Amino acid sequence: MKDYIRYEDMPPSAQKAYNSTNSTRKLTMFVGGFGFIAAVLALLFGSVFDAEAGAAVLLPAAIITMIPGFVHAHLHFKKFLSKAGIIGLAIWFIAVMFVGGYGCVIFLAMDIVRYIQKKPLISKSEHLFFLESPAAQQEMMAAAIADISRQSDSSSAAENLRQLKGMLDSGIITEAEFNAKKAELLERM
Repeated sequence: MKDYIRYEDMPPSAQKAYNSTNSTRKLTMFVGGFGFIAAVLALLFGSVFDAEAGAAVLLPAAIITMIPGFVHAHLHFKKFLSKAGIIGLAIWFIAVMFVGGYGCVIFLAMDIVRYIQKKPLISKSEHLFFLESPAAQQEMMAAAIADISRQSDSSSAAENLRQLKGMLDSGIITEAEFNAKKAELLERM
């Protein structure tokens, strides 16, 4: 993916949002996994022993199982939600319910596999969401300006060093003065 940015290269606010989202995903994975196990046990219990008791546990367990799906679907529709009005909000809600409800076991399985592989639960396609916040944009702009300033300081220091060498060669300054100024300029590079 061409727009993928490594975690280490993200500004601090984007790293914080990333870590928060990853922690939320882990929590929902464990809660959803618990709900899935409870739903399977309720189905088994209901079919073998008591159908009413199994059904009473099945519905809450199934709803708990859907939580990771809702969390995943929300992040995927987040950009749409930020630009949508009230009708867009209704469409977003239906989409999240549909994708989160029917895709919950798939999202849960994806999270479990990534967790077992010791990978973050954030997919590469979601990285851009963390970079779009105003704080992250401001931090990236400040870093770019500092980098440009550092580059211009470095090139002007190199030019000053060349001029000093010329002054030393022509005898305008002494070797000691040249070395002192040279150390100062090299420190700025």
